[in-house]
Amino acid sequence: MRTCRDLDRYLDGRLDASRRAAFEEHLATCPRCAASVAQWKRTADDLKAWSETVDVRHADQAAADRLVARATSRQVQPPSPLVPRWPRLALGGLVAAGLAALAIFFVIRAQTPSSK
Repeated sequence: MRTCRDLDRYLDGRLDASRRAAFEEHLATCPRCAASVAQWKRTADDLKAWSETVDVRHADQAAADRLVARATSRQVQPPSPLVPRWPRLALGGLVAAGLAALAIFFVIRAQTPSSK
């Protein structure tokens, strides 16, 4: 049975016909691999379209290197940028609540007559 380990060889076209067919069956049951293949195909299509519209002989080499790096990246981006931000937002809310509590404490303390 083929697993996610064959993803690189599938994308590079290095699987024989039987292993390729088995991996394509695996794609039907593995959303992670299916998303990776879809992203790879979109990136490859973007790169092909870019190379057809730009004379790559005169393109900035650094830009070309970045595009190639993006096209060969194996990581799928998370669907929402808010996922890693929520802990920072929660911490900010806790700090704001703590500062508000301190301000209220000192205002009430200043307004309370002292019994000396």
